[in-house]
Amino acid sequence: ARCFNEKGIQPVLLKGVAYLATQAYLDPGSRYMTDIDLLVRDQEFVTAIEILRSQGFIELTEQDRFHHHYSPVSRGPDGPAVELHREFTPSREHALLAPDRVIRDSHVITLPESNVRVPSPEHLLIHAIVHAQVHERARLWIWPPLQVLYDFSLLVRRFQNDINWDRLRTAFNASGRGLWLDLFCRTAEEVIGLECPPGSSSKRAAVYSFRNSILRKHPRLRFFDPAYMASVSLEGRVERAGLFLKSKDFGQFVRRALRVTLLRDVIRDIRTRPKSGDE
Repeated sequence: ARCFNEKGIQPVLLKGVAYLATQAYLDPGSRYMTDIDLLVRDQEFVTAIEILRSQGFIELTEQDRFHHHYSPVSRGPDGPAVELHREFTPSREHALLAPDRVIRDSHVITLPESNVRVPSPEHLLIHAIVHAQVHERARLWIWPPLQVLYDFSLLVRRFQNDINWDRLRTAFNASGRGLWLDLFCRTAEEVIGLECPPGSSSKRAAVYSFRNSILRKHPRLRFFDPAYMASVSLEGRVERAGLFLKSKDFGQFVRRALRVTLLRDVIRDIRTRPKSGDE
């Protein structure tokens, strides 16, 4: 963070490291993390990558040109990884987590040798839900990970006097994802004992919650659930398409298609060209 500050960058802490910085977890050792997520402005992104490289961080994987963050970097295979974000998700949930808005509403935390920022309580909750639903796959409509529910519950309890639930619900409803918030609140109430805020008991959420409780008790029934099978089938196709677009096979496919097209044009030209004896 100090190296970022020297270049005029105040990174925004995300997910686990943000929960620790805001003391949502009273015992830091109770929050397991595999990496550190940081958000910077789009115009700071390249500079931030150069700073990490200058400090000995190297890419652990090949950069995914379709991904919403830079390739994870680390100082070694056994060291903690850092994921540098300039956006949260490439999907339609972008309106829920516009990076400029998150940075604008964040506040500064002063560390011994540097300054960092953390998102507002509402954005911490939105990110927890959106990341679980979008990046943890469609199965989360049935069984959200206990870690995510626990994070969500601790954030609600930590910021219970600071969360504007009306504004939070308006943001989810405006993006067509109001059901996500309702289901998370209801599931956290059932599993963790979180007291649901007012307005999280919609009839639609009650129906989905009942459906999810049955599928949790009888997992095999999910293969007979149209909504689950449709989402899994669609996601599988999208994932396979994404992998194909990122693979070397895609480039070979394009080159082969171009060669075939050119060859067809040449053959067609030869066939349609008048013979010398006919002229």
